[in-house]
Amino acid sequence: MPKQKFNTTDVAAECAELRRLVVGSWLSNIYDLDDKKTFLLKFSKSGGRTESGEGEKTVLLLESGCRFHTTTYRRERKQDTPSKLNQKLRMHLRGKRLNGVNQLGNDRCVEFVFGAGDTKHSLVLELYAQGNLVLLDANDKILTLLRPVRDDKNGLVLLGNHAYDRTRFRLRKRTTREELENALEFGDCLPVRRTVSSTPFSGSSGTTVTDTSLVQSQEAGDTQEKPRAPKTLREALCRAFQFSPQTADMVCVLSGLLENGGQTGLPLTGGDDDKRLVTENLLTQLHVLEGWFDSLETPEDLTEAFLPGYVEETFSAAEALGTSEIEKIDSVDPEKTYSTSGWRSESFSPFPFSGKNKAADSVVGDVPGTNPVPDGREGDAQPLTGKTQNPETATRARHHPSGFDKAVDEHFASLEKAADFRTKERLATNASKKTEKIKKDQQRRQDELDRELTREQQKAELIEYNLEVVDNVLSAVNALLSTGQSWDEIGRTIEDEKRNGNPVARLVKKLDLANNSVTVGLVNHLDTVEEGDGEDEEKDEEEKDGETDVAEASASASASKEEGGSKTPKKETR
Repeated sequence: MPKQKFNTTDVAAECAELRRLVVGSWLSNIYDLDDKKTFLLKFSKSGGRTESGEGEKTVLLLESGCRFHTTTYRRERKQDTPSKLNQKLRMHLRGKRLNGVNQLGNDRCVEFVFGAGDTKHSLVLELYAQGNLVLLDANDKILTLLRPVRDDKNGLVLLGNHAYDRTRFRLRKRTTREELENALEFGDCLPVRRTVSSTPFSGSSGTTVTDTSLVQSQEAGDTQEKPRAPKTLREALCRAFQFSPQTADMVCVLSGLLENGGQTGLPLTGGDDDKRLVTENLLTQLHVLEGWFDSLETPEDLTEAFLPGYVEETFSAAEALGTSEIEKIDSVDPEKTYSTSGWRSESFSPFPFSGKNKAADSVVGDVPGTNPVPDGREGDAQPLTGKTQNPETATRARHHPSGFDKAVDEHFASLEKAADFRTKERLATNASKKTEKIKKDQQRRQDELDRELTREQQKAELIEYNLEVVDNVLSAVNALLSTGQSWDEIGRTIEDEKRNGNPVARLVKKLDLANNSVTVGLVNHLDTVEEGDGEDEEKDEEEKDGETDVAEASASASASKEEGGSKTPKKETR
């Protein structure tokens, strides 16, 4: 399953990238996409950096609950009318300078600071749960937001004209041994309330965090239900420090003392010295990771022009060689590029994908700085498992030559292209089904018309073979009509004649004088003579009734006219 959302390390890395790319730019316009939760912010920098002499332009994509990054891919918009939220964002932010990009605490939440002083506005993007996009004024009052939230049980209120609560974000600080031991035992550190405030620093932006209260009282803790103890080391680190599974596995593997990595069961086994050694190594790796987070907050500590980015890809034989060639592939060389579409992005990270933790069955890597480019030139593909692999499960990892932000953009662009392809394929399939349904309906109607034409032709042939009989029936009916009798009386008269054995009356099957119609029972005497090879035509009246066909004739017309009208071809219905 391709990666769909940012984790904490992704947020920190992307914030560092955006400080380099867009901080100091002016917001030209804001566009919202059709899903109403994705926004494109168009920035421009003065100085004539492009060949045309215009300022450098950058498009920043914000998707509530999922991601944020610059993008170079075009996206179709069906409606040009901005949403109500976008109209308010344009009113307050358009034309302002972006002065800061800050991660709030250690959570998946980022703040974009526009302007300064009394005209300062903050655009807060929340990436956890269903996500949100909130516009704040200089006093942190909510001006507008994407998704109003009111959770009285947890004391969370996100409504217009209310203060934005920053105390709910987790504090980023150096992990202590006591917190790590509590994490391994309970799956959580000491419960502390925290306040996060953001201030620009040295032309960019940073985050300052301060504690406002200490540990909850023992009495309050006794009244609460104790959380379930974590079963694995990965679960403990994810619950306590909000790590992604990849980051938790990375810390476990780099500790160097755990064979099963993040899947190591808890509580730890072994003697006290072994447990103490494992805890110390885990604490050391946590401090290394925290040092990496701190380095992203200080621009002068970033030695590279961009933050390194790494991607994991899977091989698609159908896209690379076509479906007709798939059966010919026995193995795949991850270092060989079959085509640009042969390898599909599955994940991205600011950490290298150096191998697979077999027990955890998840990719882990090294902290940046220990091995910035894994065993090869920049951008080279590195197989995760062996030289050649099965084409159905082939996987490779590579260092992206353009940095983390570009790696993220390409990853999500590939997902969007695949989704667009599936949508077009589904629409084409539905259109094909609809066309086939229409064809079947038209064929059914045509068959009904053909059957009706066949019936009319058969009736015309019966009338043609029995002209004298039909004329006798019509003459008899017309004679009764000329007497001035009512239709009911004429019907009773014909029934009386049938009982008396009148052969002409017995041919009348149905009398519908209201519609000027008489249904006559006829026999194809010519076919009977040919098939019977000259046998006697006369049959008992009961036999004739059993083999008689019916033909409808007009009471006011002669048999010859009726036969000619029945044989007139009908117009073809299309």
